[in-house]
Amino acid sequence: MLYFIHTDHLVTPQKITDASRSIIFDIEAEPQCRIAQEGNPVSG
Repeated sequence: MLYFIHTDHLVTPQKITDASRSIIFDIEAEPQCRIAQEGNPVSG
């Protein structure tokens, strides 16, 4: 399986998608490294 890691300007992972552009991992971070929202829309 091929995955693509999408990072912010600090190279912190924000999203991970697969070859079919499905979101595998999605995170929204606030300042001070606090996590506001974390999600995994794909189960399994």
